[in-house]
Amino acid sequence: MTSNSESSPAMHNSPQSILIVEDESMIAELLLCLLEPEGYDVTIASDGSAGLDAATTTQFSLIISDLMMPGFSGTEMCQIIQQPAQQAASRETPIMFVTSTATVRSVTECNYAAIVPKPFDIEELLLTVKRLLPAASA
Repeated sequence: MTSNSESSPAMHNSPQSILIVEDESMIAELLLCLLEPEGYDVTIASDGSAGLDAATTTQFSLIISDLMMPGFSGTEMCQIIQQPAQQAASRETPIMFVTSTATVRSVTECNYAAIVPKPFDIEELLLTVKRLLPAASA
C-alpha cells in the first residue's frame, strides 16, 4: 500500500490523481484499497494541515476529505484552498466530503462537489468519484 504524501508533485499530475484527507487511518487505508485498483493515483494526508500542504503544492483531480479532523477541519481546508488569492495547485479541484457529521449547513462555507455519508456504500462512493473526475480533468 502506498501513502504518497512525501512524493514529488510530478507523480500526481495525471488526470486521475486523488488526495484523501482523513485522520482515521483505517478509513484512509480502506479508501486507498478501493481507489487504487480502479486505476487512481492516491495520496493520503492524515489531517487538514497535511491536506492543505499537499493541495497547495500538487494538482489533484479530486480531493476526498473528512470534515472533523485535527489541525484544519475539512471545511477550513476547503475554504483556504478555494480563496481567489490562494495560489494552491488544486484550487479548482472538486472536493468530496466523506463524513459521519455532514449536514449541508456545516459545509455551506465552501464550494464542495459532493457529500458521501459514513458509513458509506462502496458502490455509491465509487460512482460519485467517477462522476466527479470528468469535471476535474477538464
